[in-house]
Amino acid sequence: MKPVQDTDTDRIFLQLQRELLRMGLAEGTGGQPVRRLLRGQGFCMELPEDFRETDRDRAVALFYSRHRPETMVLCPKRCAGFTFQALEAEADLPVDDMEKAGNTAREVLRRADVKTVFYEQGQALAGRVHWFDYKSFAKDGAVYNLMFLFPAETKVMMGTFYCRFRDYDRWKPEVLKLLETIRIGEGDTK
Repeated sequence: MKPVQDTDTDRIFLQLQRELLRMGLAEGTGGQPVRRLLRGQGFCMELPEDFRETDRDRAVALFYSRHRPETMVLCPKRCAGFTFQALEAEADLPVDDMEKAGNTAREVLRRADVKTVFYEQGQALAGRVHWFDYKSFAKDGAVYNLMFLFPAETKVMMGTFYCRFRDYDRWKPEVLKLLETIRIGEGDTK
């Protein structure tokens, strides 16, 4: 590993992550049971058993922006959750190229907040789901986010998993497994 300063936490995080992957130790640190099925707009996906969809009043307390996601599914302590929203055609995201859609989403996030730190990106479900992870900042501290995009009906669905940054190592492997459970073309038809 390259020497780093004690204050360079992002570089330390990335180097540690690479070293753990090289050693084969980064797999299987999740632990949440996967049993609950979320049915969305042209898709369904398995989620941890104790996660529940939240109502609008609770969503207002968590997301200060009036542009809140359509669906929010939270753990009981509300310290981790998933959000889902459909991005319509006017969002100028290609429904047939999720990697390009993901790159567009990354660029929008980068322009919105220059403090955002991006980490990895990849694909799931044989390339039909594109994901990337990043660190953002909220009132209570750093937040780990894993955004994923996939086609559903005639639109692009954007999902985001978030948790406290200090918990990312427990959640990331589990969320990547959950992405493999997405079934496109199923679910409700809102």
